[in-house]
Amino acid sequence: MRGYKTGAERQHSAVDLLLVKLTLTPLLMAGVSYASRRWGGAIGGLLAGLPLTAAPISMYLTAEQGHAFAAQAALASIAGNGAVTLSYLVYVEASRRFLPAATITLSVLAFAVGAIVLHGLDLSLGPVLCIDGVLILLVLMRCPRLVDDPAPSAYSRWDLPARLVAATAMVLVVTLSAQLIGPHYSGLFSTMPALGWPLIVFAHRRGRADAMAMLLGIVKGLFGVIAFYLVVTVMLPKYPAIPIYALALFASVLLTAGWLVQRRFMVAAVPR
Repeated sequence: MRGYKTGAERQHSAVDLLLVKLTLTPLLMAGVSYASRRWGGAIGGLLAGLPLTAAPISMYLTAEQGHAFAAQAALASIAGNGAVTLSYLVYVEASRRFLPAATITLSVLAFAVGAIVLHGLDLSLGPVLCIDGVLILLVLMRCPRLVDDPAPSAYSRWDLPARLVAATAMVLVVTLSAQLIGPHYSGLFSTMPALGWPLIVFAHRRGRADAMAMLLGIVKGLFGVIAFYLVVTVMLPKYPAIPIYALALFASVLLTAGWLVQRRFMVAAVPR
């Protein structure tokens, strides 16, 4: 593992990481938004749940900071996914009673509280995985059971540009705030869903059913994200980076493909 970096080196790395996020985020948001319009919110949500930004950033950390550092960051990200899932659970419950603005506010607060609590507990891998699993199951149980996505409706001209701006702005806020809150919390708060929240909120503008379809797909996709981080956490300190990241990505894609196959059978089984 490399030694500690100088202030100039850390600043240079932060700028590089910010450029990675700012380049990937609008491209991924555009791709996922197109998939949602083409195949429905559930499919778009699943794609948004893939480690599309997590994988390049984790690889960047490995190259810049070393294997041990990236493995520790991956463990913090698994814990951060618990806070993310808590925010989705709050969104499901709050959306039954409140307007979208109040709902997303409560969800953001839930994420912040969850991240702070999980950081304070400083749990090992086993308990963190149990917390994530329980929260994901709660969301799946409480989310309305949707077999088909809601019927598509027309989109306004500014819908996609607004999504791109919202997602990119969230990335800027999270990245720049990390310099203020320090390294302890930045690992947890880096899991803030810069793609997921804007996708859900913009879907909610078209109706709660659209938002729930998107949210359900994203939460199912978390299994793949956690699998990616789990492989990195356990195996990266012991083995070369390239095969480990290939295995982590394969595990993530395999789980996501499993959900797609399961959904296809569910849709086929519904009487027309």
